[in-house]
Amino acid sequence: MTRRRITQLQDIPLVTPTNDKMPKYRQIAAVIEEYLRSTKPAAGEKFFTDRVLAKHFSTTLVTVAHSLNYLCSKGLLTRKVGSGTFIAGRASVNVKRRIGIICHEMISNDNLYVRPVLSRFGSFFSEHGYDVISFCAPPEEYRRLVDEYELSGVVIFVPKVEFAPAISQLHTEGVPVISIGYANPALPGIAFGTDHEKTMDMAVEYLYNLGHRRIALLNTDFASSQVYLRGYQKAMWERNLPVHPDWHIYLDSQLPQVREDQLVQNLQTQQMAPTAVIIGLISRSATAYRAIRKLGMRIPEDLSLIGLGSSTHLEELTPPLTVVSQDLEKIADNAAHALFAKIMNGNLTLGEWDCAVAPLLIERNSCAKID
Repeated sequence: MTRRRITQLQDIPLVTPTNDKMPKYRQIAAVIEEYLRSTKPAAGEKFFTDRVLAKHFSTTLVTVAHSLNYLCSKGLLTRKVGSGTFIAGRASVNVKRRIGIICHEMISNDNLYVRPVLSRFGSFFSEHGYDVISFCAPPEEYRRLVDEYELSGVVIFVPKVEFAPAISQLHTEGVPVISIGYANPALPGIAFGTDHEKTMDMAVEYLYNLGHRRIALLNTDFASSQVYLRGYQKAMWERNLPVHPDWHIYLDSQLPQVREDQLVQNLQTQQMAPTAVIIGLISRSATAYRAIRKLGMRIPEDLSLIGLGSSTHLEELTPPLTVVSQDLEKIADNAAHALFAKIMNGNLTLGEWDCAVAPLLIERNSCAKID
């Protein structure tokens, strides 16, 4: 492999650090590190002087010295008194850049959100020369994984709402990080997905316009369940609709047959039976269909169903399920480009990316109009 020699100062991206939450020397160090790892200059080659770099980044000699010393501690540069700064051996080897994916949901065949998004996101970074490695870890382990695996960037998949402070802390510490799942307004420029409250409002509005007033929510123990419940309650109240306690149907079991039996029992014992059900987790659609048929009910004549999410399998249900869909490809693409920009520019996203991708109503045959 032919190594690229350091000859032009403009080879290093010109970034003027502006994020007060991240030390300026760390922002500059991140830019230089990405440059070294992408160009892989030869070991022993002399690097730019502190004075030249200070002028390039419009900063002080002290700040540049801090940046270079930090990179020395990571084994990328060496400093020799009276001689200057040089490329260390570690920067010259073919070090694979790594993206860490920390997933908080099971990556299984019936997970119709994580798998397609993960695949598209991973393909983007593989094409840009990054290894993509996945982890399962709680928020308190985020920082350790970044340091131990020398991650260039981190994506947190489908985090719970309460994980936002830990994600924000990574960003504050200078780690290029984004999350995918829920476009959490508490994480501007970081959290990518759909606005779940808006998605829920769209589902309630659609059923309301069909004449439904007794609308239930089928919820389960997934990352955004709290947000869906809050959006459901808000959407119902704004239309002056009652929110009966029985209409929040919560399934807490991981076993399909048990989930099905739970739903059958719930619907059988309701004193105020709903006329429509919103399925909060799209992978529970088949469970809902089976349970309703066990009760001898017809879809949509006796009970209308609308799902939240995306899957091609939904068209195969009888009748096909109406959904408020998410554009998974756009979510993955926006998140990948934003994280790449953060990595290349020292955690500063210079472009603007849509964090909240608008949901789309897809009408099929699972909802009926009522008087």
